[in-house]
Amino acid sequence: MAQFLWFLADGQTVRLLKFIAFVAIVAGLFSLWQGRDGVVSAYRDDPTATELRLDSLDIAFDKTPVAPSPHALALAPDTRRIKLPTVPPKPEPVEEELPSMGGGRSRMNGIVYGPEGPVAGATVRIERHTLDGFVSADVGTGADGRWSATGLRGGRYSIRAFLPGSLTSGAPEVFLLEAGDKLALDITMVSPPLGNDGVAVGQTHLVPGEPAFIAITLGRWIVDAEGRLVRLPEPAVPLLVSGLAPVSVLSSPNVTSDAGGAMNVVVECAEVGPAAVNLTGDRNGVLFAVYVELPPCSFSPPAPPPGEEVDEDEEDDE
Repeated sequence: MAQFLWFLADGQTVRLLKFIAFVAIVAGLFSLWQGRDGVVSAYRDDPTATELRLDSLDIAFDKTPVAPSPHALALAPDTRRIKLPTVPPKPEPVEEELPSMGGGRSRMNGIVYGPEGPVAGATVRIERHTLDGFVSADVGTGADGRWSATGLRGGRYSIRAFLPGSLTSGAPEVFLLEAGDKLALDITMVSPPLGNDGVAVGQTHLVPGEPAFIAITLGRWIVDAEGRLVRLPEPAVPLLVSGLAPVSVLSSPNVTSDAGGAMNVVVECAEVGPAAVNLTGDRNGVLFAVYVELPPCSFSPPAPPPGEEVDEDEEDDE
């Protein structure tokens, strides 16, 4: 009986708590409903400005007390007057003094000749050589082909003459000039080889009955501005290659020189003897007819010229 009464009492307590919770929820919702207008108007209506008057407040600068600053201030430097350090310039390379050619008592003179006699307007280049290097000077020839150089110091000299584009004396003549000497020296110039030539590059000899690969370069000789004999290549020349007995051409006889004036052919010798081919062609109305000497047709390499040393290893290989 006592347990049943406790159960009833406990059931009434639960119902009472539920009733109290329900009343609290209803009261809260009612309170929110009463204040809805104030919340909505805060986002929808313009708020009313509130005027704040401070009639007795004076913030004038001279009347505002200033407390001492804990930071010490220093005067900033005037950057307009700063002088950057001067960077020393890079030292110029010291030029080594070359030996002087003048200041002596020696002299040289002579006549410059060409294929048709004395040459006017030719250049005579004189170079003086020492252990420290060399110096050079150019002397021109007069209308009679004469030239002269005075006030020279003694020493080792080289001399050559040239007429750019047409004539040259070739390799310079080297001699020793004593102090106070008077040297008469005539110089002869020659023209570069006329026309074109062909140079064969390849094997030392052509074995009869065996095909051989030969490279040929086509060129012409000129005298450049420094008086040097220079071979210029002849590019883009269509040519017909024909063999001279006992040589026959196995590759196509129609070839064209490349940018370096070179072309490749395959030839074969029928017997022992000298070998050569002819190159004939035409480029823009300029005719080419060139005889090209090839390595000889032989079963063994040619003997070296007298006085030339032969590598023993090469002999063993043969």
